[in-house]
This record gives sequence, C-alpha cells and structure tokens, in this order.
Amino acid sequence: MKKPYIIMAGAVAALGNLSASLPEGHAAMTNGALSCAQDVTIVLPQSKEEIAARVFLLKQEAQTALNEMLALVPKERTFANTVGAFDQLTGKFSYGLCRISAVSMVSQSKDLRDAATAARQELVAFSVDTFMSPEIYQAFKAYGEHSKALERLTDEQEYCFVESMQSFEREGFNLPTEQFEQVKALSKEISDLGAAYNTHIREDASSLCVAKDDLAGVDEAFLKTLQADEHGMVTLKADYPTRAALMPHCSNASVREHYSNMFNNRAYPENIAVLEKLIAKRDACAKVLGFESFAHSNLAGKMAKDPIAVEKVLRGLLEKAQPKMHEHFLKLTAQLPEGVSLTDEGKLRMCDSAFVNQQYSKKHFKLDPREVAEYFPIDSTIDGLFSIYQKFLGLTFAEEKVDGLWDETVRVLAIRRKGSDKVMGYIALDLYPREGKYSHACNYTMLPAIRSANGEESVSFSLVIANFPAPSDGKPSLLKHGDVTTFFHEFGHAMHSALGYSEFYDFSGTSVKRDFVETPSQMFEEWMWDRDMLKMISSHYETGEALPDAMIDAMLEKAKFGAAGWAQGQSAFALLALLYFKDGAEKDTAHIMHDLFARVYRDSEMSSDDHFQASFGHLVGYGAGYYGYVWSKIFALDLFSEVKKHGLLDEKIGKKLVDTVLSKGGSKDPNVLMKDFLGREVSDEAFLECMGLL
Repeated sequence: MKKPYIIMAGAVAALGNLSASLPEGHAAMTNGALSCAQDVTIVLPQSKEEIAARVFLLKQEAQTALNEMLALVPKERTFANTVGAFDQLTGKFSYGLCRISAVSMVSQSKDLRDAATAARQELVAFSVDTFMSPEIYQAFKAYGEHSKALERLTDEQEYCFVESMQSFEREGFNLPTEQFEQVKALSKEISDLGAAYNTHIREDASSLCVAKDDLAGVDEAFLKTLQADEHGMVTLKADYPTRAALMPHCSNASVREHYSNMFNNRAYPENIAVLEKLIAKRDACAKVLGFESFAHSNLAGKMAKDPIAVEKVLRGLLEKAQPKMHEHFLKLTAQLPEGVSLTDEGKLRMCDSAFVNQQYSKKHFKLDPREVAEYFPIDSTIDGLFSIYQKFLGLTFAEEKVDGLWDETVRVLAIRRKGSDKVMGYIALDLYPREGKYSHACNYTMLPAIRSANGEESVSFSLVIANFPAPSDGKPSLLKHGDVTTFFHEFGHAMHSALGYSEFYDFSGTSVKRDFVETPSQMFEEWMWDRDMLKMISSHYETGEALPDAMIDAMLEKAKFGAAGWAQGQSAFALLALLYFKDGAEKDTAHIMHDLFARVYRDSEMSSDDHFQASFGHLVGYGAGYYGYVWSKIFALDLFSEVKKHGLLDEKIGKKLVDTVLSKGGSKDPNVLMKDFLGREVSDEAFLECMGLL
C-alpha cells in the first residue's frame, strides 16, 4: 500500500464539492468548486489562510478516521472497517495533499507557491507521525488472524490485503520500537530534502545574456519573443522551450557552450549538498529496514525487485548500443558543420551534439524540425490527437466552459464513454510556460477513479502540464514532433487515470507498480510514428495540408537512426540513479556521473563544469527506479506490436486493452495484465528491433 508520506508533489486545482457525483465516502476533503454541469469552475486556493484551513481539515479528518479504525477490537474487524477504511482515509489524505501541492506547481504567485510547499511538508510530517504506526500493522495482522477466513474476499480485495502487509513490512512496521522510530525520523528528513531539491530546481532563475546578433540560425518566431535592450542584448532563460529553440539551431558555438553550461548547472551548487544528504539518509533508512542499500529497498515492491538484475539488463543494453552509436558518431562527424571541431582526443563536445545532429538531419534526411512544426499548430493538432483517443478507446471529449482558473490559457475537457451522457472524468490542460511553473511535462491525478461496492463510479480529475511554445507574432503555437509525442504520452497517462477504476484509492488509475506506470503512455507514443496517424492529425498552419509523404519518410528514417541513442541515453540515466543509491552513505556524485558518462558516451566529451545531477529531478520521485522508462518501454512496444496487427483505430482491440489493462489500474500484478492482453509472456523482441539492437 502506497503510504501518503511517499506521495510526491503533484499539481492541480484544489477541487471539492463533488460529493453528488461520487460514491459514498469519496467526497473531496477540501473546499473549492467544480460544478459538473455545463459550466465548470475550478478554484485554486487564493490565500495562505485558505491553504492553512485546508491543511487543518485534512489532518483533523484523517486523525478522526484513523482513531475510529484503531479503536476496534480484533473480533470486530472486517475487511471493510480495517483494510478498506485505511485505504479510504489515506487515499483522501493523499489526494487532498496533492491538491494543495498543486499551488506550488502552477500558481503565478511565488508567495502562494512557497506557502503550498510549506503546507505540503507539514502534511508529510503529519502523515509520517500518524500513518507510520505499528498499531496499523497490528490491526491488519489481527484482521488476518481473526476475521479474514470468515469473509469471502474478491480477488482485488485479497490482492490489496497481501500487498498492504508486504508494504508495511518493507516500511518497517514490524520492527522493534527503537528501530521503527529511527525509520520515522529518517523518513521526515528524506521528505524535507526531496522538497528542497525540487524547490531549488523549480525556482532556479538562471539566465544567459547574449547579443541578439549572436543567435544566427535560431527561428525568427522565437527571436521575436526576446525583448532586446538598448544595447541589442537579450536574455535566454534556462527552460526547455528555450533550449529546444537554441541548441539544435544556433550556429554560434560560444553561445551554445555557455547556454549548455548554464542549463546543466541549474540548482547548482545548492542541490549538490542536498543530494548528498538525501543519498546518505536513504542509505541509513534502508539499513535500518534490513536492506543492503536504498536501491534494494526502493525496488523490493516493484516488478523488477532486484537492482542487481536491473543493472545487468541496463549494462547489456549499453553494450549492444555501443557499436551502433560509434557508427553514428562516424557518420555525424564525417563532415562537421562550420564552427564545430572535435577535441584533441577526437571527441564531440556534448554542447555541440544537438547542433551537429540537426545539421546532419538537414543534409541527409532533408529534415528541419521547425518545418515539421508548421504542420502541427497546437489547436488542430490536439483536436486530432483527441480524435485518436476517442475512436480507439470508445470515448467522447467535450470542452467545458471554465471560470476561475489559475491561468486563462488552461482548458478543461469532460470525458464520457461513447453513448453515455454521464461524465466519468475531467482533464485540465496547462500547456504554456510561465514564471515559476513546473518546467517539464507531466500528468497528475487529483481525484481518482473509484468504483464503489455497488458499482457506482466517481468522477476523476487529472491535469496535464506541458511547456510548449506560446503563440506569438500572429502565429499559433507550432509543435515540434517531439512536442506532439510528449503530449500524446502525457495524455496517455491521463487516460489511464480516467479509465482505471478500482475499489481502492491505492489501485486507482496510474497507481500501479512504478516500473510499469510508463507502459501505457509509452505505448501510445507509437501512434505518433505511424504514417496514417501523422497524416490524420497534421495540418499546415497556413495551407491546411497534411504532412507530405517525403517528410514522413525522413522522420521515420531519422527515428530509426536515433533509436539506439534513446536506449543508450535512458539506460545511462537509469544506471546513474542505481549507482547513486547503491550501498554506501557517502557518494562523490560528480565523479560517479562523469565516470559513467565517459564510459557510456565514449565518443563525446562532457564539460567538467557540468552538474546535471543537481537538476535530475527524477532522483527524488523515482529514486533508484528511473530504469522504469526502459523497463516499461519493453512492455509498451510488445503491447503496441499486438495492437497494430488489428489496427490503431480498431475499437475492438481498444476495448480489449481497456478491459484487460487500463481499467485494472494497480489491482493486478502487471505481469498478469500483460499476459491477459497478449495471451503469452512478454517478449523484448519488438523493443530490440525498434531500437535497432537485434
């Protein structure tokens, strides 16, 4: 059972007043408003006082419910009043916590973001004190020993009980008091360190001031968004849209070098000390819990279970990718662009990599991502993406009129099953960058998909955050193909959240084992590499024409050329996380990173001033589990290969996917879900073929 104190900072409006649409006991625990009629109003906390009031209410209701559950004597215990009751109270608390955390992710007020961050830490500390209790474990144990045999549990209930007991024991609930108190104290420190690490990244204000004339090659539309001062100088921010506009296209090597150095030193030096403390505290906690390392502790409840086995898989992939990547290096550097030279050791500087790749693409694939982007104006593209999801999954989407949003550009969709008038969920889209906003792309579920014992279904709510280029100078926002794929990926998470109904908060939607959670979203990415799907969603912003076949051919050829690079890069990041969290409290994070990357990227040179580990945010949320992206990709491509046999818009195979995988959430072991859909064990053949590693 995933305890509230492990919930990482989420994001979305603080929603409430949904009890009319929810099963009994599922009403949101905070104030706010979301009217489920034609007009929708979503309200973020407007003041520090409102945040404080919500914190008070969450703590009060959780404590009252827990006291009632613990007061029962063994013979009175049932599944409903013990296991089910604990899932209810921790689920409501966790999602309430996330709704408050939302402010730190999307609010335009720094004061409110700071207040929400502080409130989250207060709630996490409360949850450690309140929910990390041996009494809870003893209550579950008493139910198992005295009453469980008298009840006829469903498979989902049985799985919930077993998973909960195993989780309690992994978290040390069965330890002697002194050791357990150590775990609690360390858990608080770990949470505080994680929050500090994330805050430093989010609030980083690094920028680079350069002459506008030094940005030759950069798209004119982007340049027009930069306001030059009286000396012709502009400021480049350390955000993903700026990096995407600059690094592949700017012909000025000095600008690329300085921007790369600035971007890869976000949250440095403050986060180095934070990360080192986080590593030490996680190692200490794992040792108290009886694990060899935090990596062992972190993976024990996941599909992979064993970090040694994961490391073997990752190193095997890196070994397979090595010759392919050296072959690519020779092709990329056979004719270097003007202004680029190799190092004395014959290596390519990493700050030149994106530029060299782009120049190679223009020459050999006749492909410029900015030209491709002209076929993906954001509104028509997203409508096209929605049509795919609606057709394949048997759903209908309708945009709702919304008041009181945290930003005027945010859109809200109502999701219904085809042929039904009943709203099953809402999805908000917050797609453009703002100062202080979460700077990457993600999906967060703030109200889960819950099905009561009598079959009544709740209304879920998710938020998709992205940072796509904003419309400017009369042009709509134009998405690069990578942006389109990113959106389709994150919306895939939102679909999983909306469709994954469970009796339990702990199994709802994307509440699956962490190394499986990317599987559906990575599977959906593959739609964006299919010719027919690309034709269907593309529409030139001026002419309305679909992507030309020649351009699609070039995109597919380029993707095939770069596939091994994806496998190499993701495996390297995953291995870095494992190495940081292997046995040992003291780690030289810079040495580990530079040594690993030198071994992996043998033909590239990383700047000695690079401190990427200071802004590798997944080290907090995923811990040692970043390998899940590679692990899930193997599953995703196996699923996709089966779907494609039937057709990417085939509603029958879409229904089978919903029925056997998406609708189950975390209520079954992922290996069982995969076998239920595929009719066989998982194979890595589709993955290796796609990566060009067969």
